Amino acid sequence: MTRILPPEIMTRSAERWYPVGAVRLFEAYQDPDQMLRWFGPANLARWLKFEHDLRSGGGLTFGFSTSDGEDFWGRCDFIDIDPGRRIEYVNSITDPDGRVIRPLPGIDWLLQVHTVVSMTPGGEGTFLRVTVGPHEAGLREQAFFAFKWADMKARFDTSFDILEAFLGRFTAPRHH
Repeated sequence: MTRILPPEIMTRSAERWYPVGAVRLFEAYQDPDQMLRWFGPANLARWLKFEHDLRSGGGLTFGFSTSDGEDFWGRCDFIDIDPGRRIEYVNSITDPDGRVIRPLPGIDWLLQVHTVVSMTPGGEGTFLRVTVGPHEAGLREQAFFAFKWADMKARFDTSFDILEAFLGRFTAPRHH
């Protein structure tokens, strides 16, 4: 029998304050042209695919190559969108055809991660909080998620840095 731990035990959050309003921060997620400028890892070399439909029931499918020559594919299935406040979705690593896969065979990485992006006004800006947790995962997957949190948190911090630079100056899309 698979035991699922309560979400409050298994979720983790990363947060950053940005000197922009919540509506501006939401636009960086909503507008595909803007999202292409900041979404993805620091070593993103070029986009292979980017289809974006930010609405409840919509989705984001993407593929990119890194400067290390690796290709990555994924998707986000949007559950609930509250413009300027909240984006909720389930994200997965996929193959190029969009089928959900484990990134490495034999590793108990999650097939699906539940994600909530919240935007909360604070001071002269907005707090962006990304809360993630296992979605429909067994105990081994949940344990691996907890084990890998430090790596995931570092990647969130890098993404936050890229988003901060984007919001501070509007640049051309990275290798689109």
